[in-house]
Amino acid sequence: RVMALVPVAPAPLSSGGDGDALGAEAASTLEEAIVGYFCSEGVRERLLQIRQAHVSSAFTSRRNAPLVVEAMRLLDVVPEVHPFLRDWDRLMEFLHGAASKAIAKLAGAVSAPGFRVRLVRVPGVELARSSVSQLRIADRGRFVKFAGTVTRAGAVKVVQEWREFQCEACGHRFRCRTSPESGYDFELPTQCRSGEKKTAWDVKAKRPKTMKCNSKAFQALPYGDDCMADFQEVRVQDQMQALEAGVVPRSIAVSLFGDLVGSIQPGDAVLVEGVVWQRWRPPWVGKRLELELFVEASHVERLTSASPVQRFSRSLTSAERFSEYWSSHHGDPWQARAKIIRGTAPWLSGLPVPKLALLLTLIGGAPGAGGPGGD
Repeated sequence: RVMALVPVAPAPLSSGGDGDALGAEAASTLEEAIVGYFCSEGVRERLLQIRQAHVSSAFTSRRNAPLVVEAMRLLDVVPEVHPFLRDWDRLMEFLHGAASKAIAKLAGAVSAPGFRVRLVRVPGVELARSSVSQLRIADRGRFVKFAGTVTRAGAVKVVQEWREFQCEACGHRFRCRTSPESGYDFELPTQCRSGEKKTAWDVKAKRPKTMKCNSKAFQALPYGDDCMADFQEVRVQDQMQALEAGVVPRSIAVSLFGDLVGSIQPGDAVLVEGVVWQRWRPPWVGKRLELELFVEASHVERLTSASPVQRFSRSLTSAERFSEYWSSHHGDPWQARAKIIRGTAPWLSGLPVPKLALLLTLIGGAPGAGGPGGD
């Protein structure tokens, strides 16, 4: 039997029986509300700085600086944004469109192309995952946040994040962002999105007919420096404290763009906020094709002892059990270690060395805090 693996598309948001995610009038109202937030004090200064960075050659190194949006403040002003956290592409479309209109309103010019909008510190218990193991295919395209330990950091690369295309029929120009699920390659739209209507003579109807441009032919235009972005992929593993006894920790790839590149290093305990996507694993001869999940980060925070996130702190019950166990074996710690080894992996009975190697693998990478001068 031959089984075909097909990427699963998320269910669209529905606001009624018509099946549309949002009506045109409601979408326009929502976008105007976001524009009002971007024009408010504290945000407009950042927008004007980004605009200046694009038009001035003196700020060439800052052209890819993102617009960081505090989710709490945005949701306080525009609470209608929250349902769109389940439809990330639509939410980014709203945020980018609103940012463009806000810059045009503030600076009296067309928006600077290619800048990124990053949503940070998004509230919501339904978005949190206690471990990487809880991520499922149902989370594809949704915003999630979880905590973990960075186990590996890849080399910093340069990718083309934006590309400008022109319709060969009507000449409409538009910008596309690289697709995460296509290996950060570009996916062209199925038809022209200009919405321009033209009147032409219909031979069959023998009368003039007005219709939109439905061309599928596009030409790639030359790209500039603002289309390029720094890129890095890191590996984040479950925290041991977040797992139940006997559960093997899992890890997931996390993609970093722009100013997030180089912000975290292997061994760091981090809080990751981003969108879950899926991609094909590299093919091998004779091996079945497989899909894997990964996260494109919108925000990463290196957790420290002063961090408000206490997900990594050991619970009182675990701390008491830990102290009780080693207090009862204070006179013979080697016997305590042997007892732990005997209770691990019963299918490796009689093989203490492989058991010890397995324990070291499971425990390795987990942060620990010792007393002054202690281990």
